[in-house]
Order: sequence, then structure tokens, then C-alpha cells
Amino acid sequence: MTYSPVITANKDGLVASSSPTIRALDGIQVGFWDGFGHRGGSKYLLSQDPRLLVFLRDSSSVQITTDERGLAPLRTKPMPQAIFLPAGVPLWSKITHGSQFQILQVIGHSDKLHRFLRPTLGSSAALSALNEIVEVQDSKSVSLLSHLVKDELLGSNRRDAYVENLVGSILADVVENPNTEGKDLSGRLTMAQTRKLRSLIDASSSYRLKVGDLAKHLGLSEDWFSSCFKSTFGTTPARWLLERRIIEARRLLNRTTLSIADVAQLMDFSDQAHFSRAFRRIVGKSPNEWRRDQSRPDSEG
Repeated sequence: MTYSPVITANKDGLVASSSPTIRALDGIQVGFWDGFGHRGGSKYLLSQDPRLLVFLRDSSSVQITTDERGLAPLRTKPMPQAIFLPAGVPLWSKITHGSQFQILQVIGHSDKLHRFLRPTLGSSAALSALNEIVEVQDSKSVSLLSHLVKDELLGSNRRDAYVENLVGSILADVVENPNTEGKDLSGRLTMAQTRKLRSLIDASSSYRLKVGDLAKHLGLSEDWFSSCFKSTFGTTPARWLLERRIIEARRLLNRTTLSIADVAQLMDFSDQAHFSRAFRRIVGKSPNEWRRDQSRPDSEG
């Protein structure tokens, strides 16, 4: 496993860093840096294994991007408190003003990190999580656990099993609860949040989910969730939920002999009139008109 420093001197000598404290464990390596970054310093990182970076001090002086076109100002954003990068994902960073850094970095084999996540996420979701960039901002639990790892690395009793458990807890916290204070840095839902949202919807056996249910599942306020959802999917969550119900209603109208009233009840509309109004708003026709059109030989369904 290749292990590269987070902050190091670039060709202009603009970045200074103390020697890192590195601990090699079974399938993972943990490093801690306590150094100073000079204004204008930049760094390009690329790892063939998944990487987790946690800033134990303020990271506001660092701008980052994963855009292959590099550090153009319009493509960068502030470094979050913690960021998980899948294997092979590059990261460009630039320091906007001099500041002291404390950084914890974990690089681990995918199979090892999968074992950390599998008990809580399940095997397939854990594999998916390892292929997604995840950002966390202002998480008290990530901060507390990371400081415990730092203390253990710098202390005299460096117990491997203890450090491994702490690292596994940090990773699970980041992947399971991205942006725990409720705001994605880009104003969009992250891939991890989108995955959690789809898991909730797939697991639901009814059509009674409300916007508040979705927001609560992600730990976001309803207003902020609605804003991020629209930025991500181009529609409001209320309309998206309605469209999902109408899609299923169309399937029932086309493939069963259920009455319009029965379909309205199954799709959790208050009555047939409410269902018909919603159906016309989405489809452009009433349920009766749409069903009649589907029975025509030239209908495309």
C-alpha cells in the first residue's frame, strides 16, 4: 500500500509540515500531521486505496476540488471537516492563507474497510459506499473519535485493536451520517444521502411517505432538505413523491381491472376526485381518458 503525506513541501517550498506519525495496522495505515501550511501552497493527492481525511483544526484556509481540470477558482470549494475519497479519486488542494493544521489520514484496503461497514450497512450497501465521495461538516462524534486516535498514536501504549475500532467507528460515522449538521457544501444531496433516501423508499411498503419523513431520515430540516433535493433532482420532493404514486397508478390502471376509486385508495389519495386532479396535473389526462387510450391498438403504453 502506497502512503503519501497530506501536507508536504511543493516545488516552491510553500508548504511546511512536521514529520507525520504513522501507524501501520492490519490492512490500514493511520497517519497524523501537526504542521503549518503557507499561503499559496498546493498539493495533488491520488491513492490506489480508499482514503479518509479528517481535519482536527479549522480547515477553512484550504480549498479543494476533485475536478480533473484542477484548481481553477470556480471549481473549488472549502475543505470540509472530513472527506472520504474512493480508490483512484484525485484531490487537488490549495491553501488560501497561512494556518496551523492537524490532520488525521486513513488509507485502507477496500476489503478491510468493507469489513468495518458491513455490520451496519449490509454487504451490498457497504460496497456501494466505498465508491462514493462523502463529506461531513461539524460532526462532534467524528471530532471526538479522531482526537482519541491522535492521542493513541502519540501516546506510549499504541494498541492496534483499539485504534482499529476507533478508525472503524469514524469511517462508519462519516459514511452513514454525511453532513450531520444538515448542509451539504454544494447545496445538493451527496451520493451517500441519495443512497440512504432510495433505501428508505425501496423498503417502504406504502405510498404514505411525506417530505418530512425523507428529511428526518437524512437528519436534515425539511426546508433545507427540500432545497437540496430540488438542486439535485430538478424537482421538489413533494412533486417527486406524487409522480412516483402516479407512475404506480398508471401501472395499475393499465394492467388490472381495478376501478378508478380502488386505485385512488391504494395510492393513498383522499378520494377519487383528488386522485383525478393529481393524475391530470402529472399526465395531462384524467385516469379514465388515459386508461381508454391504453386500450387502443396503436397505444404505446
